[in-house]
Amino acid sequence: MTDKENFYSGFFLGRLPGSFDSRFLIKVACFQPGKEERNVFELTTDTKREEDYGEMVHFWVDKGPLQNKSFVRFEENYETFFIHENKMFDRIVHTDKDFYVGVNDLPDSDIYIHPDLGKMIDTRSIVTPGKKYNFITFEVKQNENNSFDIEIVGGEVQGKEKNSEEPSAKEKIIQKMEQVHEVMKVEYEYNKNEETANWDVIGHLKLIKFYDKDLTSGLRPVLRLMDNRHVALFKKQRETMPIKMIKVIEVDGIWKDDVNFVPQEGTLLPTDHDEKTVVLLGNDYRHKFERLFKREDVFRLESNNTLTHLKFWQYGLEKI
Repeated sequence: MTDKENFYSGFFLGRLPGSFDSRFLIKVACFQPGKEERNVFELTTDTKREEDYGEMVHFWVDKGPLQNKSFVRFEENYETFFIHENKMFDRIVHTDKDFYVGVNDLPDSDIYIHPDLGKMIDTRSIVTPGKKYNFITFEVKQNENNSFDIEIVGGEVQGKEKNSEEPSAKEKIIQKMEQVHEVMKVEYEYNKNEETANWDVIGHLKLIKFYDKDLTSGLRPVLRLMDNRHVALFKKQRETMPIKMIKVIEVDGIWKDDVNFVPQEGTLLPTDHDEKTVVLLGNDYRHKFERLFKREDVFRLESNNTLTHLKFWQYGLEKI
């Protein structure tokens, strides 16, 4: 089969239970290079697929055009230049590297036309014409109507023309790690926003007492939920990333941040009571908290994820 009209690419969304015409069922976000149409289809194949969620795949449709339940044959040796972050089990993020953006590639202020993937949404204006890019990072986002969009979420402009010489082993490693860093930053920003959204659902916590059995690290605040409707989510959130505590006050029936106090930072510890938690304050906040705040003060929490492990990776590269 050589007809390019029957050749498609896509992002693997998983294997489906059951079968169709005694064939394996899979789900793929499908597109054709150079064409605008994008569809999420259930497809059939005679080989059991083991791709990761979001991995790019390439295949021929047995009888075109491609549609739901079409039988496809996979192109096993097709070379792709996209880097897939396969640790994101609920998101599809890839990185493309080393390319030039021309004026004609940007028909609108928030649209970039990729030579292979077609239209990409660029609401952050990451891509600009007349520049070369070390990489861009993009995310595939499914829509409710069984289609999908591709959105640019990060990128890096080349600071200078590439040297014609082959890069050293260290330079290759650094380039690779920079691309991974960008993907991880996207993932952690997503997680941070999700955690903060969960804290908004959980609601406010009240300072009820201080834990004083380990004075070497200062008194530890004990907080209690003011609304017990989301205890299960609260128990889960106690075990996530570090948090910020922002004191709030009630003004005309509305809770507002108290601008007279600096947000406190720390980590939550579980207790024997589902609706309570103990706060292990950060070094800069210990031995001060009990002088600034009193029992019955009310706080809201938000994520304080700082990507410290990325800094560890960057430090490690200095030793290569």
